[in-house]
Amino acid sequence: MKYQHERGFSLIELLVSAAVMSVIILAIYGFFNEVRNLNRYASNMVIANQVAQQQIETFRNTPYNDLVTGTQNLNSLLTPYSSLGSPRSVTAVITELQPDGLKQIDLTVSYKDRGGTKTIGVTTLVASRGVNK
Repeated sequence: MKYQHERGFSLIELLVSAAVMSVIILAIYGFFNEVRNLNRYASNMVIANQVAQQQIETFRNTPYNDLVTGTQNLNSLLTPYSSLGSPRSVTAVITELQPDGLKQIDLTVSYKDRGGTKTIGVTTLVASRGVNK
């Protein structure tokens, strides 16, 4: 016998609402998980850019005659940054473009992130006479 004045939810209604809430919670969890991964990806990219820029500035502040042409392995620059996936490397290639005083510095930072290798490249020119001289 059914009573019209009774209030409450049936078992079916509770199960349906629990299923709907489960789907919503799983969707929200997936969203936050993806946001966390994107945040880590962006953070690693910022770190790699900062390392590259700092080393370029170091080269630019080095006297021209102290810049030795050739390839330099600068992997020790990444030691403090464990969030950058291995293998990771920093390589500088210094090339003399003009014997009378122009060198090109190509700096490459590589690291593993999100299933692939990411590479940041920075290039600068250094003249023996300095800028605008």
